[in-house]
Amino acid sequence: MKEIIDSHQLRLRYQKSILCDISKNANGNKFDEFQKVLLEEFEEFGRNGFGREKEISAINTFEFEEKECEYGSFPKGVLLAMKTTVGFALEKSDMFWKFKINAAVEHIKKEVVEKNENYFGKIITKYFLENTNRVFAKCAPSKTFMTKLNEEEKKRHLEAAKKLTQEEINTVVKDSEELKKQQTKEDSEEQKKTIPTLQLKDLSKRGTDYSLEQMNSENIEKIFYKENSTNGIFYFSLCFDLKECTLDELCTANLLGKLLKSFDTEKHNFIDLNTLIERYFGRLVCTIQSTSNKRFGTESAEMKKVVPYLEITGKLLYSNMKEAIEVLGEMMSQIKFDKKTLEKKLKTVVSDAENRMKNQPASLLVMRSSSYMTGSGYVQDYTNGLASYRKFKYYSDNFETIGDTLLAKLQSIYSSVFNKEKCTVYFSCEKQNKEDTIKTFMNIANVMKTPETIEKMSIPNYEQSCEGFERQKISEIDFTTLLKAKNEALVFPVKNNYVALSFNFADLKFKLDSSFKALCEITEKLFLWDKVRVEGGTYGVYALYQADGVFVFYSYRDPHIFETLDIYKQIPELIEHFSLDEKILENYLIGIFADIDKPRNAETLLQFSKTFHQENTIENYKEIRENMFNATPETVKNTVQIIKEGLKHANICVIGNEEMIQKKAEIFGEVVQVFKK
Repeated sequence: MKEIIDSHQLRLRYQKSILCDISKNANGNKFDEFQKVLLEEFEEFGRNGFGREKEISAINTFEFEEKECEYGSFPKGVLLAMKTTVGFALEKSDMFWKFKINAAVEHIKKEVVEKNENYFGKIITKYFLENTNRVFAKCAPSKTFMTKLNEEEKKRHLEAAKKLTQEEINTVVKDSEELKKQQTKEDSEEQKKTIPTLQLKDLSKRGTDYSLEQMNSENIEKIFYKENSTNGIFYFSLCFDLKECTLDELCTANLLGKLLKSFDTEKHNFIDLNTLIERYFGRLVCTIQSTSNKRFGTESAEMKKVVPYLEITGKLLYSNMKEAIEVLGEMMSQIKFDKKTLEKKLKTVVSDAENRMKNQPASLLVMRSSSYMTGSGYVQDYTNGLASYRKFKYYSDNFETIGDTLLAKLQSIYSSVFNKEKCTVYFSCEKQNKEDTIKTFMNIANVMKTPETIEKMSIPNYEQSCEGFERQKISEIDFTTLLKAKNEALVFPVKNNYVALSFNFADLKFKLDSSFKALCEITEKLFLWDKVRVEGGTYGVYALYQADGVFVFYSYRDPHIFETLDIYKQIPELIEHFSLDEKILENYLIGIFADIDKPRNAETLLQFSKTFHQENTIENYKEIRENMFNATPETVKNTVQIIKEGLKHANICVIGNEEMIQKKAEIFGEVVQVFKK
């Protein structure tokens, strides 16, 4: 199958009874073969099912997700209310029938576990294989497709214009002018008064409690607990400090995190291992993250210092704790690395990185912009951004010559990274369960290393495999020597563009406070929205700001590049000529509170609390929130000086199509063909 496609996924729309198998990066010349292989696989599943353990894992995953009711950023209450309307629409006597999953789960478990009569295989045979209502389609890329589409659109407009009379043309022009006026026209005071509004005095001055309780354990010194109602679910994060690693070792640890579930262990092959993970965990992810000291008053140079860490985050039901620890321990201590699997999985890592950048260019844009300004941003780009992709691409393209070295690096970092003395544990569960659950969970420390048990491994051709600066310990790197304003244009196969202008206000001796936070929100919701989104036709535009001084204007799916950059530079003037009164400011402040005080689910609250703790910013949050009640139009407008000075030192980063970038390529320091073969 890998010879035909790079990746694929199944999507089931049960509301319309549609199953879609979507494959990406496919070989278009093997379309017939793809259909044949796909149907053969379904036939095999129809005859034999997916395997008993795999099916039990899938049932448990479904049960976990339904009980957790996690819907990302979508308001849970709204979605649960929408579920009840389904019962109403279908004229069910029980409006809450969709919430009662226990009976359905028990029925499926009985069919799979007790009867073992190929329950899922029969469903596949009946609804997929014997179903003749199916269609196969392919979508092939073309370098000239967008140009052809634009030309056809221009031609269509010209032909339509020729058919218009002068009177009709005048009407179109007039309507367009009226529309522009309407888009920029402010609502009347009478219209505004009809909108129900809150007042600052209606809000509590006490914000969310992000504090953590430190606990004691014989196994691991640093354990922090966040109390919450978790509905029988245990959330955890294991963080292993990597600041004493080199940049090259950090890159290897990043690769390890992506491949931790891809190799066989001493007890299981990787397929069975992943089946066990699905069975006992709601989620288990290993990533590289980084943090820095962002406490107000910290010197800019100190903020640029970075502490990277390998993080294993997961969630599981209390009832699965013992088995889950055994599986996690097996992953952390019994992996059997092999060169053939590494080469194969490395290609998948590269493909996944490409897909992620193409699907989320705005995230890449912000990450790349931050990499010009702070050590944390540099490391994030090195482990999750463009620099990471380039490194993995180099490994994959040159695997024949560096494969042995890379395998040795991977084995070396694996043997040392899970160090008990460098581990910090964060977890959340119900208060009455915290002592028992953490006591059981801390058995994971039995498989961790100590400095005495870590063996130093030799790596062949090590110095030839990385650059000199990559062999420095991260704790000893002066990141100010690596941070450069590149003014990059990254060429992507996209029609629209992503445009960023960034600067570091901490370098200019400014700090984030409540007034500047309010100004940033006004800038985003008013000026950027009106000028870039409404008038410019951009899908979205934002102002990102952080306590370490990072400030980024960036647009999302933007039909323009240079016009948007010009608007960014006009922001200080727009602010200075804007009449800001108490009422307008109050409305924006309430909007900020709506964001920072919005309900967090148990998992997100733990992650926010962990981040505040690692960045030393719990007091920042309290200070800004309290001072928000005292912000005035004068104090807010005075902070425009931060943006005005910052723009004098701003960096450009653009992701866009080559045709538009080349129109003014001279303003960029470098034009990068990201996916050039």
